[in-house]
Amino acid sequence: MGEGLLFLPDISGFTNFINKTSSEHSKHIIAELLEILIDQNEMGLELAEIEGDALFFYKEGPLPSREEILSQAHKMYTAFHSHLLLYDNLRICSCGACKSAVDLKLKFIVHAGPLDYIEVRGFKKPHGKDIIIAHRLMKNSVPGDEYILMSDSVHGSEHQVEHSLSFQRLTDTYDSGKVDYSYSDISSWQSDVTLTNTTPIVYEESNPLILEKDIDVASDEIFTLVSDLRYRSLWNKDASFKYEEDRVNRVGFDHYCLIDNRDIHFKTVIKEAGVDQLVYGENTGDFPLMKQVTSYFILSPSEQGTNVKVEVHLTPKNVIGRLIMPILKLRILRQWKILLENLKSVAEQSPMISGMVA
Repeated sequence: MGEGLLFLPDISGFTNFINKTSSEHSKHIIAELLEILIDQNEMGLELAEIEGDALFFYKEGPLPSREEILSQAHKMYTAFHSHLLLYDNLRICSCGACKSAVDLKLKFIVHAGPLDYIEVRGFKKPHGKDIIIAHRLMKNSVPGDEYILMSDSVHGSEHQVEHSLSFQRLTDTYDSGKVDYSYSDISSWQSDVTLTNTTPIVYEESNPLILEKDIDVASDEIFTLVSDLRYRSLWNKDASFKYEEDRVNRVGFDHYCLIDNRDIHFKTVIKEAGVDQLVYGENTGDFPLMKQVTSYFILSPSEQGTNVKVEVHLTPKNVIGRLIMPILKLRILRQWKILLENLKSVAEQSPMISGMVA
């Protein structure tokens, strides 16, 4: 039985996030965040378990220095919040999960002690009293939602002002007895969170193909049918779709549409929406003789439900592309008339629609 470090990043607000958002998007958002945290492991931590809203890491051997521990927490914290900030800027969905994801917080529980193990079918997991203590410390008396807590088993009780943090002392009592620890608010690390340039590229031509259809269903429900690729085949029945099923569609999201035995690569795009409008777009460069083809759905509330306007912007690749443009527009016009009629039929008749948007 050797000594080791126990390191638990824990997403604050997870229960409230899940309870208030019935959308399936919530589980995909949490999964992405946990992956982000795992990817930032620079301290040689071993992942023992994923515990819903938390990760249970451990490291055998001599304890890393306090500065190394804080550096690891800082790296995870900034990556976590940078991802949320980017997600909020690129999201196209307005469900409860997607809108509130940016409000999620992160805290860290750090403990140390002897490590014993349970091994089942080749899987080794730390076991023992200090594992229980580390998990008990997730329920503590620390005020606030974002902090790092280090029990006195980690380099004692003397904490200097490190990594721009000032530590305070607390004691909590659990079924295993009293546990003394130091903690520090880490919300000041928000100043190190960065957002890369997310200005969307808008693909527009001066004379797009335009079609409209009035649908007696609310705009957010139509938007779900249009933007959530799980439901695309309900109304676009002549095509099949390939995409990352554990990711939520957003600006820059890639998917493939199999049309006439041809895989066409699409990327999600948006453009500025008017008041109360919802806009969803897709761009591809895989159409023959076209440099790019972009389709925008512009959804506007109406007295009976939603006015759905589709704009198709075609950019020819060369002279031949410009010559065939009239023929191509007629073909696209026929296809979109059918698709919009299908969309209307599915939206107005499907009993599942009302439960899709949270």
